[in-house]
Amino acid sequence: MSKDVMQIENPGTLPEGLQKILDTGIDSLKLLVEHLGTMQLAFFLAVMEAEVKSLCGVRRKRDNNKQHKGRYERWGSRPGSIMIGDERVKVSVPRVQDRVKGKARPLETYKLLHKPNPNMVKRIARKIVYGISQRNYKKVATEFVGSFGLSASSISRKYKSYSAQVLKEQEERNLAENTFVALLLDGKYFQGVQVLICVGITDKGEKIVVGMVETATENAEAVQGLLQDLIDRGLRYDKGLLVILDGSKGLRKAVKAVFGDKAQVQRCTWHKRENVVSYIEKEDEKVRVRGELQQAYDEPNYDKAKEALLSIKKGLKESHPKASNSLSEGLEETLTLHRLGVAEELGRSLQTNNIMENLNSLIAQRCRNVARWMNSSQRQRWAAMANRESETWSMKILPCADHLPELQAVLL
Repeated sequence: MSKDVMQIENPGTLPEGLQKILDTGIDSLKLLVEHLGTMQLAFFLAVMEAEVKSLCGVRRKRDNNKQHKGRYERWGSRPGSIMIGDERVKVSVPRVQDRVKGKARPLETYKLLHKPNPNMVKRIARKIVYGISQRNYKKVATEFVGSFGLSASSISRKYKSYSAQVLKEQEERNLAENTFVALLLDGKYFQGVQVLICVGITDKGEKIVVGMVETATENAEAVQGLLQDLIDRGLRYDKGLLVILDGSKGLRKAVKAVFGDKAQVQRCTWHKRENVVSYIEKEDEKVRVRGELQQAYDEPNYDKAKEALLSIKKGLKESHPKASNSLSEGLEETLTLHRLGVAEELGRSLQTNNIMENLNSLIAQRCRNVARWMNSSQRQRWAAMANRESETWSMKILPCADHLPELQAVLL
């Protein structure tokens, strides 16, 4: 290796010069961090000057440019800019004149430094999704003295292009690479327009956003199209699937039409409980019935849980007939995990739609700065970006992952 290249003997150790700075105390480290941007700028300017020197030789020294035989000469400078991180910084760019061609000779180093880094757009997009509005990005992200950042229109174009690519990747994701045990379906509203999102749970307990579709309501036709697309992309359901729903008839109809008897539907017990108590006016009665329902669903044994629910239904029949009817509707499907004998192991994670509720909450946080939703493309692109970031933060392995093979064994 060349002597000019700095070598680090042991990975994880610092070069001697930096170690000396750290050894002088925390104040020196703070000073280093504060001037990091300035140091980067100085380094990049030195890199451009080194190229000029290689072409033109040492400034004000005769006969020092033997390599190019005096073909190139310094020709002043011009305004320009280079990228440092996410920022475009104003610089004075050295000019070199080609005497043979009679025109300026572009600097290769400047071409490289002027061009945005491929990862820059990704970083900008993530900052926007995490709450920095496109118009405020310049104000918030500017870090260097003399930096003029990027215009709102430029950022908007870059974000639109990048988010469209993210959406395309999600729509084309190969699902055959995983074995899915369960699916969850729920809608997220963007100013009155619903985007239906589907999350798949693998046999390893991973939670993956597998698809979404925009639909005015949770109608069966649109949902069927979404589910069929999952199959076309490799979703296997020959060993059965657990499908967790909030009670929508359109969703239930679509699941039945696409998967037939291969799908076992688990109605969300949280939605069922809240639907029942919504027909009760007095708050103390709501609290009592809510507690009784939760206690019934917490009972792992199918027969005992069903007996408890039927007892609650009977008690509500005279005083709150609508609440009683609400409990009757779909009662059996709220006990699917109980009937399969895995409620004790999997009920906490798969008896409700909480996974989708958490995802929708994160999407709402990521999209809170959007003042107006313009069209379907915008909604789906933002949802796709939020889904990707949410997978990183919230789509962790389920705590019940070790018991998922037990579920898969009893689905058919």
